[in-house]
Amino acid sequence: MKKIEAETLENALIIASNDFECSVVDLEYEIIQNPSKGFLGIGKKLAIICAQPKSLSIQKEKSDSVSKSREFVQKRTKSKRK
Repeated sequence: MKKIEAETLENALIIASNDFECSVVDLEYEIIQNPSKGFLGIGKKLAIICAQPKSLSIQKEKSDSVSKSREFVQKRTKSKRK
């Protein structure tokens, strides 16, 4: 996951989508800090998110399920051969 800071949450998401070259909808993100305007600019906080493309987590899940399926098939074929 990549840490991104911006003035607003929307800007942080746009920066993340540009960095990962994907749509904002295709991002998986966690809000670390919500932005705050503060009082007269004093105490102002930026929006901070950690983001990654959804495809990375989906690909990992798919590869895990594929390897589990292969193991299952191998076990079944070995037991039938005996």
